[in-house]
Amino acid sequence: FREMVPRNPQILTRYNLEKNDFNLITVHRAESTDHIENLKEIIIAISEISNSGLPTVWPMHPRTAAVISANHLLKKMIEENENIITIPPLSFLEMIALEINCDTILTDSGGVQKEAYFHKKRCITLRKETEWTETITAGWNQIAGYSSGNIIKCYNSNPQTQDIPEYGDGHSANKIIDILWQKNC
Repeated sequence: FREMVPRNPQILTRYNLEKNDFNLITVHRAESTDHIENLKEIIIAISEISNSGLPTVWPMHPRTAAVISANHLLKKMIEENENIITIPPLSFLEMIALEINCDTILTDSGGVQKEAYFHKKRCITLRKETEWTETITAGWNQIAGYSSGNIIKCYNSNPQTQDIPEYGDGHSANKIIDILWQKNC
């Protein structure tokens, strides 16, 4: 997996991004997009976070883009903030490259939460729960819900992190090869 990710990702150059100098957000779940107040709260938080520090890169999921396009207020909130960089959906490897190179990930995606841990990135979950409770216990992930105040509070906190032993060390393929090699020799 780690070998698939480009060492010098072109996506950073394409959007004029520097390593650890931007935040990354993904929003696609129905709870986030179908409830305009939830999406509005997320955008308010991202606007404040982006204006007070690092810009936020937002690969826009088609569902989210459609909702924002249909809502003048939400569209205006994003368009008026030059520190929110909306981009089209990305390939898996491009997304991983952004995850590896960002400072913080804000997401409602279960998969991205876990990927954040694998890349040792702080994650703020834009939901009221997570399937990956061990990422919360280990300090890599925080549940913010949909309140802009809670999202900002989580972003401004500095949780202590620890490894999750059950996830391994990222070298399982090498260990498997070594075991197979020993059994066949």
